[in-house]
Amino acid sequence: MITAITILHILASIALVMIVLLQAGKGAEMGAAF
Repeated sequence: MITAITILHILASIALVMIVLLQAGKGAEMGAAF
């Protein structure tokens, strides 16, 4: 059960990073996102 939750957290984290990178790519340079 703990393994499943960990996998879900990892997938969610990767998804969030991808979304942020896509948003930064559409907007300005990478530095603007942070």
